Amino acid sequence: MGTVRGSQEAYVTYQDNVRLVGELVTITGAVIILLLEIPDIFRVGASQYFGQTVLGGPFHVIIIAYASLVLVTMVMRLTNVNGEVVPMSLALVLGWCSVMYFTRGFQMLGPFTIMIQKMIFGDLMRFCWLMAMVILGFASAFYIIFQTEDPTNLGEFSDYPTALFSTFELFLTIIDAPANYSVDLPFMYSITYSAFAIIATLLMLNLFIAMMGDTHWRVAQERDELWRAQVVATTVMLERKMPRFLWPRSGICGYEYGLGDRWFLRVENQHDQNPFRVLRYVEAFKCSDKEDGQEQLSEKHTSVAESGTLARASLVFQTPSLSRTTSQSSSSHRGWEILRRNTLGPLSLGQDLGEGDGEEIYHF
Repeated sequence: MGTVRGSQEAYVTYQDNVRLVGELVTITGAVIILLLEIPDIFRVGASQYFGQTVLGGPFHVIIIAYASLVLVTMVMRLTNVNGEVVPMSLALVLGWCSVMYFTRGFQMLGPFTIMIQKMIFGDLMRFCWLMAMVILGFASAFYIIFQTEDPTNLGEFSDYPTALFSTFELFLTIIDAPANYSVDLPFMYSITYSAFAIIATLLMLNLFIAMMGDTHWRVAQERDELWRAQVVATTVMLERKMPRFLWPRSGICGYEYGLGDRWFLRVENQHDQNPFRVLRYVEAFKCSDKEDGQEQLSEKHTSVAESGTLARASLVFQTPSLSRTTSQSSSSHRGWEILRRNTLGPLSLGQDLGEGDGEEIYHF
């Protein structure tokens, strides 16, 4: 048995002082974690902050619990209260589990953190409810069956708490069925244990494996999108935690253009037209240029193909909007008819391009 030293006796040797430095660093980190996490909870809301998987949801619970247990351990150390190893051991487990949060930025490991979260908080939670009902039922049955035997002969079911834990171990196949060949086991034990083995080991464990396999398949289908979403969420989180004076300025300074000490962002408005409609326009212009060149070799005029407002299939308006030609020759009218047939012809087949969908096409 080891002796528990007081706070004054725990820091005497050189190794104790080195440990003290590590403990101070750990306590400082725990305080910083709480100062950063608690304001975000009030700003975003607890349900959204802990419920969004992409934002790290369950890992925030682990990190906050780790920091709280570190502070509890410190208080117990300073007050010389026995039992500080309990929160310390839990803090060590949670601290190492929280390391998985920082693997989200890696494409190879990021999707697996999502899988673990979904399996633990989805499949495992549902499975635990079923497992609890099965264990409670069969543990009570085993405890009642062994009431007629000497408790010292079969210690696994001597009292009800021990029977619960032994049934849990049997459920996970950690231990085998209790067997003491010097004691005659009750007949009902064989029947009850056979039913328990079929339901627990063969049915429920394989059901749980199938549930996890389905979750793995669903996450694997969108693993790339999940990884990119995690990278973006982590980047935004780091930018929010970073002090203001470390933020790089975005945009263009107004001094360069005589606009004063103001910063501007450049915004480009780009309209992408329907590629199939553009191809029809190009083919129409090629046909009209070819006919104009065959009929009038001596005349070289630049013309503008005028746009029409396309309404529904039953209403097609042909209104020229812009023209750069100096004369309205028969060839230009023929070119317009070809343009109309190529571009507006599909409307007669029932195609509806929508109201107010018109473009201005210039031909030089």
